[in-house]
Amino acid sequence: MAYITTALAALLLVSSLMFAYVPANLSLVKSGTFQIPANAQFSETVYVEPGQYVIVNASGRWRYDPRPQFETGPDGLPNVFTTFKPGMLQGKFGDGDVFPIGSYWEGYVTNRGRLALGIYEPKGASYASYQDNVGNLTVTVRVYAYLPQHKPHVQEEEKGMADNGTPGGNTGKSQQEYDTGAPESGEAAAPGKACIAAVVLFISAIVSLAVLYKHSMK
Repeated sequence: MAYITTALAALLLVSSLMFAYVPANLSLVKSGTFQIPANAQFSETVYVEPGQYVIVNASGRWRYDPRPQFETGPDGLPNVFTTFKPGMLQGKFGDGDVFPIGSYWEGYVTNRGRLALGIYEPKGASYASYQDNVGNLTVTVRVYAYLPQHKPHVQEEEKGMADNGTPGGNTGKSQQEYDTGAPESGEAAAPGKACIAAVVLFISAIVSLAVLYKHSMK
């Protein structure tokens, strides 16, 4: 009986850790699936705010040159030991810096604006460099709410804002973009979930440690 109780206590502790794991303790703000073509430098996806947590999954094949030997997946050419590999999926938040993504990426948003995705073209960033590229990737983007301890104060910028107060540029939803009820600005649907997870984790840890200590003294 003591072993069963100990096992249950350990299971409770592990379950609480899984519940509290980022981003499981975050509310899903929006998600979308997009077709990202190789013949464009960047394609805009969802609108995001600084501090939100984004997960990107990509699959498919494309070419940064029409010849078959230049076909790659989202991770770019293999055995190329550089940050940006030819044919790699890359992205940027708004007007922020470009960063490598590959087949999987997760992290915090650093700039307000739309997440733009595209192929890394080793021939350069000119329009002509992308014209002969072939194929596209299927990319799923999930945007999670702010963590309570990570919600930076960001002043509203006039740059990139239209007269009606919405972000300028291409604000139409590309392919499928699903909104779970939160506003486009990305406010959390339920920001208290992370706090609940922390409380559950704390209580579960105390109970589990107490049970383990009790049986260790027998």
